[in-house]
Amino acid sequence: MMKLFERSVAVVVMKKKMISELHNKVGTSNPRSKLAHFEQFVRERIKSGNLGIEEAKCLFDYAIQMRPSPSILLFTRLLGAICKLRHTSNPRSKLAHFEQFVRERIKSGNLGIEEAKDLFDYSFFDSIPHFEYFVRDRCKSGNLGIEEAKCLFDYAIQMRSLPSIFPFTQLLGVLNKLNQYSTVFTLFKTMESEGIKPDLFTFSTLINCFCQMGKVDFGFAVVGNIFKNGFEADIVIFNTLLKGLFKENRVNDAIQLFCKITEIGYTCTDVTYGTMFSLNKHYWRLSYLLHHSLGHHQLPNHKILNSLSA
Repeated sequence: MMKLFERSVAVVVMKKKMISELHNKVGTSNPRSKLAHFEQFVRERIKSGNLGIEEAKCLFDYAIQMRPSPSILLFTRLLGAICKLRHTSNPRSKLAHFEQFVRERIKSGNLGIEEAKDLFDYSFFDSIPHFEYFVRDRCKSGNLGIEEAKCLFDYAIQMRSLPSIFPFTQLLGVLNKLNQYSTVFTLFKTMESEGIKPDLFTFSTLINCFCQMGKVDFGFAVVGNIFKNGFEADIVIFNTLLKGLFKENRVNDAIQLFCKITEIGYTCTDVTYGTMFSLNKHYWRLSYLLHHSLGHHQLPNHKILNSLSA
């Protein structure tokens, strides 16, 4: 009993010391500037790799007391760090921290509508279906930023049991649209290391990244992995590869690919014809392509045909 008491006293003393040091590190007369310094400090501590359990909990408690309050993203990071450190086998400890934060925000009297909605959504994160709904809605919103997408991805990786492939693929898709190609590759490797099997949409995102980077040959290598994993590449993937070939000025390779996919029996879309006609203006080649497609009973629409005279 005495040892337990001594440990408790030591923890209290350590927390007080940490809070005192925090005041010195982020201390400033401007509340907004102080908040920015604190959020930067937390990011650096989490990235350092040596953030301890007690320090993470202390930072969380300190953040709750701050006015104005930090963003929900900061609390998400700290909760993720605490979860990763596995400071207890009882997941209710993490829930208790979150509930404490919600209580403090409601009592503050300055809880806004958007933050309240975010907190409501976050409260479902321990439920895989609700987490997946949340990720889906954030991806569809059009305002999901790079850091939040990466944070959601990290949170998903740490969940036990793991979510399905869908939220991972959706987050990779957002990062692809934000031109974060190297980040997509890094996170994909993380997925593989965790034993998360990609689906066709995951592979499609990787191919798009390679084509945007001017590395279409790597995209063709991914197509090989698609078949190895029991999937079949669709016309959307081949459209992406066609655009990638034209981006590298490999016109002949693009024509050969077009002929190959039509010979195999893929149904070309308006995007396929639009890519070929808009990027390849040589008359004899277009005539061949048009004749070839008509031979397979596929007729481009009037918009594509009108582009020939442009």
